[in-house]
Amino acid sequence: MKIRCPQCDALHTFDGEKLTAAKLQGKNIQVKCKKCAHPFYLQIDLQAENMTAQPEAANQPPPAPLEKPMPGKKLTDAQAKEKNEDAVVKTLYEGIVRYVNQKKFREAEGLRNQLMKIAPMALSEIFSSGELIEQKKTMGMDSERIKPWTGLYDNFNPGESVAFYYALSDMDVKADIPLFSQGEFDDKLYFVQSGQLKLSYYDTELGRHFSYGDLRKGDVAGADAFFSFSCHTSTLTPVVDSQLLFLEKSVYDSLIAENPAFESKLIRFFTEHTKTCNLSSKRGQARRVHKRYPVSLNAQVQMSDPEGKRIIGKEMINVRTVDISGGGLCYVVQNLKKQEAEQLHQKWVQINVQYKKDHVFQEMKALAQIVSLKLLPFEECSVHVKFKKAVDEKRIQEMVQSVGN
Repeated sequence: MKIRCPQCDALHTFDGEKLTAAKLQGKNIQVKCKKCAHPFYLQIDLQAENMTAQPEAANQPPPAPLEKPMPGKKLTDAQAKEKNEDAVVKTLYEGIVRYVNQKKFREAEGLRNQLMKIAPMALSEIFSSGELIEQKKTMGMDSERIKPWTGLYDNFNPGESVAFYYALSDMDVKADIPLFSQGEFDDKLYFVQSGQLKLSYYDTELGRHFSYGDLRKGDVAGADAFFSFSCHTSTLTPVVDSQLLFLEKSVYDSLIAENPAFESKLIRFFTEHTKTCNLSSKRGQARRVHKRYPVSLNAQVQMSDPEGKRIIGKEMINVRTVDISGGGLCYVVQNLKKQEAEQLHQKWVQINVQYKKDHVFQEMKALAQIVSLKLLPFEECSVHVKFKKAVDEKRIQEMVQSVGN
């Protein structure tokens, strides 16, 4: 926070959080100008989140108490604390109302959280402020903003609809500047409000990009990386300047924490409305550099740094491979929680795969980066890794042929 000295007009910077905390505790805040040494008090407006200087002399007595005691009676510490808390509750509640009237709902909810923390027994103010926020939120929802996603909102209950509406943020994008690119990680879901965008992928055989879908008002994108802790398998580029709504992963996590049924509804909607690439009729076009082969081989995985140095404290785990190529492989692990899967994305591991060649056990060791994780039923998770250095195709064929021997 910045404030000027009322004596010499010198500008000073103060720690806003500490000053606000002091004010909430009922403390008078006096400071001294570093330039002219003039003392003055600070007055904080909690609702507006700013402060002003009071040109009071250093020897001026502190402000009068909130309520004068009766003649001959002195307020006890408990009574003084209660009076101070009442004033804080009133100030915070008035701030909530002000923010709600300005449609600043996040700020209003922030003050309400402060209210619940500072005065948890102020039930009347806590409940009424909550009802006020929800009522104003519902009244403030724009039907035109909802219209392109009617099919999604129809699946939500009233509480989920309000929460989802205010969780979305606006984004203006310029033509020819990609929102995300193939192979990159992104933590957003995209909802097209206006304009036109194209989906494309890079063909490794032909060395060029191919478009496979156009997105317009009402279309969605980004699910491949958002729901599975993965990198994008395509590139999204605006054809013209466009307007979008987006949902960030951190906001999404808060949504499903408060609305558990929300997740399955959103995933189902994206599954039904996401445009996919059909390569069945396209000759010689592929997004993978290396051909993948289904295999079922024992392997060990050890967390490491990008140089292959083992991370102390991380145990080696036994896994079963699902498929393999010269560029990477996929394995399945048991009992991996969602939070753990999210933390593993883009981490480095040492892979050790065992196979037979001429009835003799062989090992293939490789340093790899985790590029995708997908949660499966029965508490399983498939993990896709990309080798830092490609494995020779002859070695891959040996492992493929060893299956069943």
